Amino acid sequence: MTLCMSDDETEPEVSGAGPPQMVETLELWELPSHCQPRGSRSIDRADPYYSGAWSTGAIATWSHRDGVEVAVSTGADPRLHAPIWPLPEVRIASTYLLRHVTLSVKVLGALAGIREGTTAQLAAVAGSTTTAKVAAVLVAAYAAGMVDMGRTGITGTFDPYGDDVLWRPRRSTEFDRFFVPQLSYLEWLALTGGIDDWGTHHRGDRHNVLACELLLRTAEHLEIGTVLGERHSGLRNLMPNPPAGRGHHTRSEADLTIVRPDGLRIAVELTANTNGAFARTKVDTWLRALQNNRLGQAGVVCLFLTAPAADTPLAGPGSMKEEVTRAIARSAYFTPAVAELVAVVDWREWFPRRHVASDWFAELRVDLPLLAVEGQRSTTSLLRGSRYRTEPRQAAALQCVIPNSAVLAQTPHWIRARLREPALPVQRVLNDAPLPKPSPARPGRPAKQLPLGAASGAASQAGVPRRVQGLAD
Repeated sequence: MTLCMSDDETEPEVSGAGPPQMVETLELWELPSHCQPRGSRSIDRADPYYSGAWSTGAIATWSHRDGVEVAVSTGADPRLHAPIWPLPEVRIASTYLLRHVTLSVKVLGALAGIREGTTAQLAAVAGSTTTAKVAAVLVAAYAAGMVDMGRTGITGTFDPYGDDVLWRPRRSTEFDRFFVPQLSYLEWLALTGGIDDWGTHHRGDRHNVLACELLLRTAEHLEIGTVLGERHSGLRNLMPNPPAGRGHHTRSEADLTIVRPDGLRIAVELTANTNGAFARTKVDTWLRALQNNRLGQAGVVCLFLTAPAADTPLAGPGSMKEEVTRAIARSAYFTPAVAELVAVVDWREWFPRRHVASDWFAELRVDLPLLAVEGQRSTTSLLRGSRYRTEPRQAAALQCVIPNSAVLAQTPHWIRARLREPALPVQRVLNDAPLPKPSPARPGRPAKQLPLGAASGAASQAGVPRRVQGLAD
């Protein structure tokens, strides 16, 4: 497989606090939107970067069923720890989830794939026009011990029906004991993607919410193939030769992956801090992986998206973007072949103000720090640029992830609706193969000459049960 690379433009370096080279900004509501239901669009949600919700820190306060029960047993006020009290039995909460199984799979599948998000973000992925129904599913999952509920530092109480409440999966046996055994195969596949790991590690909460928001904005406003959450953005999924000895799994997963229509994968590493382990865990791992998996093999480029506090310098000495650029330059000394495959951009270059996007976001324009020369900067468009072009004969191999993503609940609903014909063989079998029909018990009896399963009277023709057809919208 070959991806051809052509030279892109080299532009003068621009200093200052504002986004360089920006010629146009648009309100998010002015951008084309693939998301039709009102309430699910990016303009309808709070802007997590500029809302001020993280002014007291990047870590949320979390509540879970086991902790609430321990706190209440010691005399604590349950109203300060739980969204509802008294908590129903786990079995009863699981029964509620199964009673609303389609919505439950969509919401919990979105949470499993993206790892963490607000109620409004999860409702947008699931396609629910109201967050109240989504919140009811999440509260039931909380009562069943399957998820944790969080709030930011500026919120005084847990409000389970607030749009900005945080949710994340929780390691528990209840998920496998009470919920999974009652799912059809395609429901289980939509929820887990075939990965038997409901519980998850947790990074910074602000980091996770921003990654979820970026996934939704790129899926809504840009012409892309599909998007993948963190769960499906591991090196083992993206590359044929992941680095050996990868250590802890947080080092081998991008925060999200943007898949272009031609199949090119843009693995996004959102960076909210550059602590001492940053270069060793993120930068070194990705550059080594790109060195071992040339563009022609994997079709992957890596984008480091810096997201410091909004009042910090955007560029220049002391900025996070400059620190990331230096870390990339140090690691690239040992991996010189990846210069075109590593990009950097700051959140404010794409989204300079609340609910405002720049022309850089419209084409996913980024800096290529390893190609910059003194006094000049090298930029390219990851979405429209000519630097990365796929050969037509290799298109099918790169693009197969796009139709397959339609069966995953983590895929935003408008992309699932566009990809109505998943390429998975099991889906084709269930939709196209005739149902098995036993022989009549009395074949010689003169009765209606109708084939078994055919429509008769008020009854319609027998078909495949809705629940074994996955999440076709």
